[in-house]
Amino acid sequence: MPTKRPSKSSATTPPKSTAAPTRRRSSTPRARSSRPLVTAPPEKCFWVHYGPVLKDLRELRDALHRQISDAQFAHHVGPERNDFANWVDHVLMEKPCARELRRAGGVAEALRAVEAALRGR
Repeated sequence: MPTKRPSKSSATTPPKSTAAPTRRRSSTPRARSSRPLVTAPPEKCFWVHYGPVLKDLRELRDALHRQISDAQFAHHVGPERNDFANWVDHVLMEKPCARELRRAGGVAEALRAVEAALRGR
């Protein structure tokens, strides 16, 4: 007498769980973003009014720290515009930094925004 073979669907596989899989959290800290620092091409560099020509976030940080006066900052930032934020957003592609630069009311706040963006890289 022939023996019955079990069908593939009735094999001894456990039923699938409907619960979502749980993720274990790693005890190691997350690595910072390893995105490369964007350097503006020569035709997209930022020309500070009577000041330096900037090509990346580090140069903007250094200029805000040492070279840009309140008058120069006011030339580029006002109620209707923020040249630094626009450049950081559209050329350097650093949207979170640009958002913080738009909120900055002066050189010191702008410097803090750029330093925070550089720390987060």
